[in-house]
Amino acid sequence: MCKNVFILIGLMFLSVSYVYCADMIIYEDTLSSSWENQSMGSGSAYNFDSSSPVYSGSKAISCAMSGNNWPKFVLTCTSFSVTNYKYLTFMINGGTAGNQNLLIIIEKKEENETKTSLCELNKYIDGAIIVKDEWKKVTVPLADFGLASGQLKTIKIADSDNDGELTFYIDSIKLVASAAVITGPFYPKINISPFPVTAAGNVTINIDFNAEVNLSTAPYTIQLITEKGQLYNFTAPSWADNQSWSGSLPVTAEADGIVTLEIKNITFTDGSKLNYYKYSFVIDTQKIFPYEKKFFPNPFSPNGDGKLDCAQISFSLPAPEKVSLWIYDLTGRLIRTLVEDEEMTKVNVSWDGKNDSGEAASIGVYIYILKIGSEKTRGTVVLVK
Repeated sequence: MCKNVFILIGLMFLSVSYVYCADMIIYEDTLSSSWENQSMGSGSAYNFDSSSPVYSGSKAISCAMSGNNWPKFVLTCTSFSVTNYKYLTFMINGGTAGNQNLLIIIEKKEENETKTSLCELNKYIDGAIIVKDEWKKVTVPLADFGLASGQLKTIKIADSDNDGELTFYIDSIKLVASAAVITGPFYPKINISPFPVTAAGNVTINIDFNAEVNLSTAPYTIQLITEKGQLYNFTAPSWADNQSWSGSLPVTAEADGIVTLEIKNITFTDGSKLNYYKYSFVIDTQKIFPYEKKFFPNPFSPNGDGKLDCAQISFSLPAPEKVSLWIYDLTGRLIRTLVEDEEMTKVNVSWDGKNDSGEAASIGVYIYILKIGSEKTRGTVVLVK
């Protein structure tokens, strides 16, 4: 199910809008009604109500494969477009043995023809090993199976060796949604005073919604959450009119880090809704975050036209420090290591929009983590066409 989500990415005051599609849960304690278990193999057993081990909730799937007729764990569904999904993810546990070698097989429907692709499942696991009595996450890019478009029909997992008995466990199966950057007709404008927030004391946040809000519609939520999950309450929040909201709050060193202003369930007088909007910024009363160390230009466009092809981060340090800079996608997957543990005083690092394999990264929002000495800061950089 898709819905509009409007997001403002902080630090650079860059506004971006998204069409967001929720992740599709395939198995979480129970198999979704849209999917059917068609696992196979003489002598094999597949229990969708296994109580141990469990990664999340109270149940998992145990897969006990045996025989030499290539038994398979099989989930099927009425074929559907995967245009709005980017990854298949699930958790896997090697049970009492571990070190299984498995294949993942995807069937898709394309122009009334069923096409099959397979890959070694293990390569999508951190360390490429299914570990004994330990849960590991499997992240499978659908594009690896030619599913950047087309219709998904079947997901299968099979023993690549087909040489005996093996038991493993699966939990938390889902398709992870992708987000496409689009332009939007309106978005909230955020003003923070004082900014940057580098001292303890009262901070005032003003929000201009750029459209008339239906104040009689409840509930809506405007809240500030710290990096550690602590909720900060605003002091006497108020509406100057039905477009402008303001609130203040006292901040201390306990709030230091990246904080997130969340706005939820705003209904406008024309009936349209802003379901979710967030703005992130840094509170740094102890002055441990490196300031003005951001990517520029942001967004950038590595399309080879000689304009804005690289995002660059440049700054100087008062003394030599070990510097690291990593790029991650929104699922937390490491995309590029730009520099790692290099001692520097003058830092000038650029990203050309490629991953560590030299392939062009997809259009979207990426998270960068900058480490200077023992201190880390995070931000976002946007890659566009």
